[in-house]
Amino acid sequence: MTTRTLRDSSYERLSRRTQLKLDTFTVFDAEWTSIQHDDGHAFAVGAVHMNMQGDILAHFQGRCPIESRPSIFVAEHVMPAVRNMEKTHASQHMLRNDFWMWLREYGIPVFADMGSFADGPFLHLCIRDDLGARALRGIPFPLHEVATLLIAAGTDMNISRIAYAKKTGLLQAKFIRGMGEHHPLFDAYVSGLCVIQAIREISGHKDKKQ
Repeated sequence: MTTRTLRDSSYERLSRRTQLKLDTFTVFDAEWTSIQHDDGHAFAVGAVHMNMQGDILAHFQGRCPIESRPSIFVAEHVMPAVRNMEKTHASQHMLRNDFWMWLREYGIPVFADMGSFADGPFLHLCIRDDLGARALRGIPFPLHEVATLLIAAGTDMNISRIAYAKKTGLLQAKFIRGMGEHHPLFDAYVSGLCVIQAIREISGHKDKKQ
């Protein structure tokens, strides 16, 4: 299927409906010790609640001790990015619980940039921590993928997120000072700007057709 066909398909219809309602939204990112081994776990989380003007209305960041050996990729790329990130929680469970409470307050719609194998499983664990109370109440559904919006905008879903985010003209350098790629708050914020830019471009495609 070509990019043009995708732009004319259900992706665009979904995105047009989203665009009409998307005054504010939340993006989060969870960093895992490994997604390849059974003992891997999320140890750092960042999230931003934003509006379509790029204002940061609230944010969350938390880290807990590492309880399993990081993968080679995590050791080489993620650990340097979070070395100055304060350990705010004594356990994985405490980190997940505080994040869930924050997410319940700032709510849907919720976006992730690695939802299928990192952020989605993290949410699943949050729900299982209190299955009776959380299974049918406050679940962020659907969990939107930033990559899906990029496809709908006719953009390469593997485009550099920071390069695409800069197209918004809304990047707040002060907010991300001292952070870089693979810091969860940095990644969540940059992905949030990508959401804004993709929706702008989708809306532009719609206007041209009219």
